[in-house]
Amino acid sequence: MFTGIIKEVGKVRYIKTRSGYKEIGIQTKDLFKEVNPGDSVSINGTCLTLVSKNRETIFFDVSNHTLNSTNLRYLKIGDYVNIEKSISFKELLGGQLVYGHIDKVLRIVDIKKEGQMHKFYFPLEDDFKKFIFKNASVGIEGVSLTVAGLDKKRWWVNIIPYTFKQTNFSFKKVGDKVNVEFDYIVKVVDNLLKHGR
Repeated sequence: MFTGIIKEVGKVRYIKTRSGYKEIGIQTKDLFKEVNPGDSVSINGTCLTLVSKNRETIFFDVSNHTLNSTNLRYLKIGDYVNIEKSISFKELLGGQLVYGHIDKVLRIVDIKKEGQMHKFYFPLEDDFKKFIFKNASVGIEGVSLTVAGLDKKRWWVNIIPYTFKQTNFSFKKVGDKVNVEFDYIVKVVDNLLKHGR
């Protein structure tokens, strides 16, 4: 479980395709000392298990199922990713509870800069529009954000200057695909209304 407060932006240094999975190595600085094999770590909002670490690089085995469900399948050496270690309930809990289970991979359809603020726009599709409403919580690339607005075709979030600089949003461009996790409580309520359980 995570908070959606990104601790570090890492750089992809190693990718190796294996039978049924990929090995991915990500260069870190501060977090390298804080995480150990077996720990849950969020990479672009996807919960992964750290399998090893060496020379400021942390390594993960990513299954084909996870690759096919997230934007990790598009990673290339040199790409930048958001990293957060799993929370301890002894720590201050900021942001929102993020589980690392990606619901959708969406394309950035527009980016607008308004003063120092950046607006990122995404398509509004029928299969998930019930989860998108003004002020709804949403995790994008593992970042805890709030839906700022929507119309019939798009929805958008505001990225404040601090978040823009401290995450991989500063490297994103129109057409890039991002991981999206909708608010867990909203999904539970929707399931209860549909199935009564």
